[in-house]
Amino acid sequence: MSSGKDDKLSQTIRITIAPDATRRQPTKRYVRVKRRTAGQSAAGTKPGAVQPSAYRQLLESIYDAVVITDDDGRVVDSNTRAREFLLLDKRELRSRRLFDIVSGANDALLRTIRENIDEGRFTHIEAYCMRKDDSTFPSEIVAHKLEIDGSERIAFFIRDTTLRNQAEEALRRAHKLESLQVLAGGVAHDFNNKLTTVIGNAQLTVDDLPPDAPTRANIEEILESARQMADLSRKMLAYSGRGHFATTPIDLVTLIARIRQKLADVVGPDVELVFELPESIPPVEGDEREMEQLLLHLLENAREAIGEAPGTVTLSCSVRDLDASFIAEHMPHDDLKPGRYLCIEVRDTGVGMAQETVERVFDPFFSTKFVGRGLGLAAVHGIVQGHGGGIYLQSEPDAGTQAFVFFPTVQVTAGAEQAATEPPPHAARRGTVLVVDDESTVRQMAKRMLDVIGFGTETARTGREAIELFRADPDRIDLVLLDMRMPGMNGDRVLRELRRIHPWVKVLLSSGYEETDVMTRFNEDRPNGFLRKPYDTYALAEKLDEILGG
Repeated sequence: MSSGKDDKLSQTIRITIAPDATRRQPTKRYVRVKRRTAGQSAAGTKPGAVQPSAYRQLLESIYDAVVITDDDGRVVDSNTRAREFLLLDKRELRSRRLFDIVSGANDALLRTIRENIDEGRFTHIEAYCMRKDDSTFPSEIVAHKLEIDGSERIAFFIRDTTLRNQAEEALRRAHKLESLQVLAGGVAHDFNNKLTTVIGNAQLTVDDLPPDAPTRANIEEILESARQMADLSRKMLAYSGRGHFATTPIDLVTLIARIRQKLADVVGPDVELVFELPESIPPVEGDEREMEQLLLHLLENAREAIGEAPGTVTLSCSVRDLDASFIAEHMPHDDLKPGRYLCIEVRDTGVGMAQETVERVFDPFFSTKFVGRGLGLAAVHGIVQGHGGGIYLQSEPDAGTQAFVFFPTVQVTAGAEQAATEPPPHAARRGTVLVVDDESTVRQMAKRMLDVIGFGTETARTGREAIELFRADPDRIDLVLLDMRMPGMNGDRVLRELRRIHPWVKVLLSSGYEETDVMTRFNEDRPNGFLRKPYDTYALAEKLDEILGG
């Protein structure tokens, strides 16, 4: 095998050969170029031949790189784009053979190309081309035959496919992640249904036990573990893209100041934590709990990147104006528009990462540690996307890592801030609640909670059953606790039917998904409130107070 660069031979060459469907017999198809000698007129040129000046204009006007070789693969001509692609001048390129340009090319490849061109077959090659500096780029190459001054030549039209390959890989990755996101969202929803029963019953049991009961500590431990599982479920929803959040304007500088000790605990005493924060900064629209989790995750990853060695983690905030080119370069897959953004930056002095690792850090369950630690930065990415933001990383081996998170800034009126701080009214806590849920354990648990709170209860397993029960005596039902996702008829359809029977019926919607995601299913007929699963007695009582208190 003959090749210009031995270390490139591992690159794969793929040849596609297709017959010419318009020809019944093998034929030679090529363009003739004949140079005129001194004193020869254009009229003396053979019919079908191309004038040299037109040939050169055509060659230079082609968008692709064009390299023309003789039968032995030696370069005899090229266009300017080919020289730009390969970082060679005209003299340097003419001294090379096809083997010096196409990684892995050899005499057998050239012979195959000649044979197929002679037979009138379309010849398409996928290979890596080599530049003067030994770098390579993926390309697709189409070969055609020419006749120049009576000599047969092969023209190779070379197209750099780097951007197209990147776009195709991004699309494949998006499809793969979309499948995982659908799975994660479904699992989290079902998980939350089960946790509603666990947390609700554990809380009711703890409330019934005296403080010195020997089993109280065991039940409280179960309750705490279930709540931690609920946090894991929220991460799964965040990763799934269904973790859209009930948002309010947040001053991140104030939030960081409030959780400063939590952040310091995550980093630990052996690593210096530096804050670079302005005195004031525009607010962002977000879920405060999720923003806190995002900051904790970012600092935890930075701490783990440093390892056992001493180091520094820096957390900073600033305002930046992003243009379309910056977004396209750094966050092409995040749905961002040019404008003003709040930037959260986390820098560490850790071991850093190679580029191929950086490209995978947002994949679910990917970890640079010996043993994976779950969703990791995939959950962070989900939180960022759920808030309409973007994120990217910069890192090099032994040079640390910088994580940049961008959220669009918002303007807040004083009235909006005032309304957000007003406490909800308190309910009289009497009446009847219709509980609609296809999970029997959730229905029974909700009934026990409502008994404790002070409400009577009716239950229905399906939407149809709930509608018929409500139709029989609508004035007896003060509120409907309605599950969103049920077989046969989902909560949005049930709500519309209930409102047709009684336009003022109060409905508290419950779901394992986040509020903003669920509320997109409703138009004019909207529920009076939302209760996220899993919930306990106190959360349920608070929602009832909000809806029935006024």
